[in-house]
Amino acid sequence: MSRYRAGYDSRPDIVAPTVSQGAAQRLASGTTSAAVTVGAATGGGGTYTYSAPAIDRPGGSSAAVSGTVPGALSVTGLADGEAVVVSGTATDGTGQAVAWSHVVAVAAAGGGGGGGASWVEKLALNLKGATSSGPHTSGDTTVDATGGDVEMTSKRAGNSGNVTVTQGVGARVAAAGGTGAMTAFFDLKAALSGYDYAYIRYYVIAVDVFITDIDFNDDGSICNISLSDSKSSWNDGDARGLEVYRDSADLESRRIRGASGTTVIGSQRSKVTERVVTLLMTRGQIVDMVDTDGTSAPADPRASTIYTCGGDAIGRNSDDPLMLANLFLNVSAFGAAALTVTDIKVRRLE
Repeated sequence: MSRYRAGYDSRPDIVAPTVSQGAAQRLASGTTSAAVTVGAATGGGGTYTYSAPAIDRPGGSSAAVSGTVPGALSVTGLADGEAVVVSGTATDGTGQAVAWSHVVAVAAAGGGGGGGASWVEKLALNLKGATSSGPHTSGDTTVDATGGDVEMTSKRAGNSGNVTVTQGVGARVAAAGGTGAMTAFFDLKAALSGYDYAYIRYYVIAVDVFITDIDFNDDGSICNISLSDSKSSWNDGDARGLEVYRDSADLESRRIRGASGTTVIGSQRSKVTERVVTLLMTRGQIVDMVDTDGTSAPADPRASTIYTCGGDAIGRNSDDPLMLANLFLNVSAFGAAALTVTDIKVRRLE
């Protein structure tokens, strides 16, 4: 907020810098460093100046902050059970000043982050261990993955692609021809034991989707990884997750999918051929997403950059079980894209 009130000063208000990680980060025990990305101030007038970032830390703490604003800051020297506040000010050319701050908290030893809760694996499907089958263009198939069976539905929509399960490789979703989607819907509700409202109401559910050999083939091709309660369409209104677009031979852009629309994440970046998409579900409906380069899922997704994909509203004094009554993992390829699912894991914070 500006120091000057509208109606008492003619200068436009300066708006404080925003922090990409939000108001606070709550990290797992054992974490010793964190990134804090601070944007530029807006509004106001003239050239902005920024104070050096400061850190408010407990006595005896060795935590420190480095970097400049706007930009990426590094908080180091963190210890279990402590919380620090990183802060600074921005001043415009007319002298208006605003403050920004961000809390970084580390769980006590053994806490795992957040009141002693820890991630418990509920399902681990290795699709590389499944019997080879396909190519599938429509209908249901039982994939006998290592770790359990999972029902997979293949569906074309304005596309002539297919889904092929190859032992030692995984399930490859490949689009071909047209501008529509080739989708594999994996029925996770059926694969999980006891999935119902009580199973999810007071917990965070994390679905880790391990993707490799991403091949866009031509500009404009798209890959989509999302959660939905329906397998009627890849872009069902409750489908929420990540979409990746090929912009050029070397660049991709990412979008958050939710409520039948998308929102761009940042700017173009170097194309990634392997990633783990972690879809986080709170109270069975609100879906958040973490996109991790490489082949390893984040040990604690809450310590990663989280993007909100949205969820349905719930009214005051209402306990209606708004939830994904069915739990389908949708993996789609568009245009001439292709991608391979090697593993699907489900964890619950409890």
